[in-house]
Amino acid sequence: MEKVVREKRECCWNDGKGVNVYTHGEMLPVHAYPELKRHPQRKDNCGTAWQNQQKEFDYIPGAVLFTTNCLMPAKDSSKDRVFTTAVVAYPGLPRIDEKDNKKDFTPGKNLAEILDRHIKD
Repeated sequence: MEKVVREKRECCWNDGKGVNVYTHGEMLPVHAYPELKRHPQRKDNCGTAWQNQQKEFDYIPGAVLFTTNCLMPAKDSSKDRVFTTAVVAYPGLPRIDEKDNKKDFTPGKNLAEILDRHIKD
């Protein structure tokens, strides 16, 4: 759990840009962890079980970051918004790798900000 919190902090909570963070499916229990509750960008859980990703990701208007291995092949309609990191990888999906003990989440954050502005407009 500490690793998940650290990655979320590195990804979305350090730069003040306020990228909202939602979990999917079986990640719902992480919302009970006090360390995650401290962050205002942690919003909610959306979706159901991992096997429903293909249809549910069409309705999630944001960037998706996979940190665990429950990944279904992304549909053409969502594969430009699905990023992988850590133990997760899939051909044709953007990947956020670690370099010098640090990950650069900029591509995912930038896309999330663009999509968020589009929704508000």
